[in-house]
Amino acid sequence: MIAEGVDVFRVKTPRALIGKTIEYASIQEECGCSVIGVSAHGSMTINPFIETILPVDGEIILIGSVESEEKFFHRYKSQE
Repeated sequence: MIAEGVDVFRVKTPRALIGKTIEYASIQEECGCSVIGVSAHGSMTINPFIETILPVDGEIILIGSVESEEKFFHRYKSQE
């Protein structure tokens, strides 16, 4: 937790998001959290562009409220 009610969390790229750009994935609009990093193949991109493609064997780093984190996990982890 960064501040009261704000979390940074790291997750394996959900299957439903693999190969989509950050913009197309609409994570912020749908869940309320923002992608602040993408990690794949031993490198990390901080503050990625919206055109960044979410990697197959990577992770995404997100920031948001506790509620937005729960919404993200409910939406994407239930699809795994």
